[in-house]
Amino acid sequence: MRVNCLFLAAILGLLLAPHLAHAQSAADISNPAVQAAASACADDIQKFCAGVQQGGGRIVRCLGANQSALSIGCKSSMLKAKSALGR
Repeated sequence: MRVNCLFLAAILGLLLAPHLAHAQSAADISNPAVQAAASACADDIQKFCAGVQQGGGRIVRCLGANQSALSIGCKSSMLKAKSALGR
């Protein structure tokens, strides 16, 4: 399953919260752990944020607002990605 780059950015943004003002580097987005988190969270993004317009950090805010309801796989992958990024 190919994951949209915006999904990667959304997951990365969630991992970096509350520091969303910082730029996301291409190296972070290409990190295998971040890509795995994006794949693991794709269904959650569709489930909780399907009606949310992409851009402006709206997907990131949507995921953050639904963080307690995210799947275990999504949460676990996000923690691994956060660790891999040293955050």
